[in-house]
Amino acid sequence: MRYLVVTYIKKPNGKVDESVEVDSKYRNRHKSSANVILDFKKKEILKCRMDGNAGSRDWKTVRDYYYKYYQNVVEDLEQKNLTILNKDQEQYQ
Repeated sequence: MRYLVVTYIKKPNGKVDESVEVDSKYRNRHKSSANVILDFKKKEILKCRMDGNAGSRDWKTVRDYYYKYYQNVVEDLEQKNLTILNKDQEQYQ
């Protein structure tokens, strides 16, 4: 798994539902419907929009925000992608 994908759905009563997904691929449906897409392999923000406005583009700020609510998910993504990076580096040595 590589991407944390967060989608906010506004309900008619004004409340907002949050959907969080972890995926190994960056899909077209993510690009069109997601509000936040974090790439844990490259540690970059692919998308960050809240209520039509651009959100923070600072990796640490956004990562830390979601870490507060989804600590296990973020730690798992970081661990899996650290392992992938280490394997990639070993190939070139």
